Amino acid sequence: MKRLLLSLIVALFSIGCEQLPVPPEPQPNDPEQPNSELNIEGYWYMVMEDHIYTLDVRTGQAILVDYSYEDSEWNKDEMTLIYTINESEIVVQIIGQEIWRADVAVTGDVLSISNDEIIYLFARYDGLESSLEEVKREIEENIIEETPSDNITTDEIFNSESNIVAALGAVYLSMIDAVAEQLNLENIRINKVDLFGVPKSITPDSQEVLSTWEKWYKVANDTKFIVEYLDAELYPNYYSEAVALKAFVYYNLAMLYGVVVEYESMDSCAIYNAAETLDMVEDMLTSLGEVSNAEYRLSNDDISTLRAEIALYRGAKEQAASLLADDADFALSIDSARFPQYYTLFGDAITIYSESKTELLRKEIGGENTNADWLSLQEERYGYWAMLKRTNTACAVVGCEEYELLMPIPQFEIVRNPQLVQNNGY
Repeated sequence: MKRLLLSLIVALFSIGCEQLPVPPEPQPNDPEQPNSELNIEGYWYMVMEDHIYTLDVRTGQAILVDYSYEDSEWNKDEMTLIYTINESEIVVQIIGQEIWRADVAVTGDVLSISNDEIIYLFARYDGLESSLEEVKREIEENIIEETPSDNITTDEIFNSESNIVAALGAVYLSMIDAVAEQLNLENIRINKVDLFGVPKSITPDSQEVLSTWEKWYKVANDTKFIVEYLDAELYPNYYSEAVALKAFVYYNLAMLYGVVVEYESMDSCAIYNAAETLDMVEDMLTSLGEVSNAEYRLSNDDISTLRAEIALYRGAKEQAASLLADDADFALSIDSARFPQYYTLFGDAITIYSESKTELLRKEIGGENTNADWLSLQEERYGYWAMLKRTNTACAVVGCEEYELLMPIPQFEIVRNPQLVQNNGY
């Protein structure tokens, strides 16, 4: 049974006490939104403990069947779902229940449906009940033979390479949202307009402030879950990559907001200031082994360059020079069908590290003013706001106040978490 369950692409991402709101619909003054639809029609199935879930998806409607094994019998419950898809968001109305929203994507024979609380990954099949008989037999055998030491646990689910790759892939997809929101928020601070040229201001109630916060914490929660349950001895490369992703998230949160919240349980959390967070990030990164160095994923050179940026924040230029990697080359690949709006803004990728950006970091280490170089950079300006802050030139270049070097903590989060204190000046 373990072999069967672990071979299925099923990954659940619990987010502890982080309950994020559904992003609002586009406002009237927003530019026209693309309206491409993703085709998810077909038959899909997923196994979770002693349940088999199947989806028969047709245009605008689906039948969800829950096969459950209890008292040596298989029970079958059906419910009808009504759905619409706009870009990569699916809105589901279960008859007699509340509306449910999530992101949806199809990659090969895998259907992923995810929101801020959970990710469901379904595998495609032919829709015949006879095709599920082997799965049922395996579940029956497992229940009959099950002992307390033979239970399927979350860490065992992550001891399948296919599951781990799927989980890390979901993290990178979520990171596209986070980086895009961050670039938009930074553009408002720098140019007083969003990336579409719409005039905006930054306050604790700004939607852009909350959106950036929530997108980064979604990535943080997903990476935390992988790090917690992934077997580091069996899969050291993937474990190192997950830790590096978590460190990258914390670095960006600390740079933007000056604090990082790490939830320990449903009702408790630890809050770290920027200096404490950078110490924590450095500790994470120095303990890592080799990663896989796959395209569009963090490599060892990217990790080393991230450490160089942290050293620059601390004023340790010699350390930064020793860490800076010439071959750092990390970009987030954008699928035009899944992210049409981002594709319009950024093209097929958002560049995080590159040869050009490495050269700018090298000039910064040497004490050169790189502002003009950044403005003429023919790549996304991820890293530009961070550079202005590191070099103490942000206020002069942007015309902002000292307190505006940090974004405000979203007012929604302060209301929800009384331990958070608003940044000075807001």
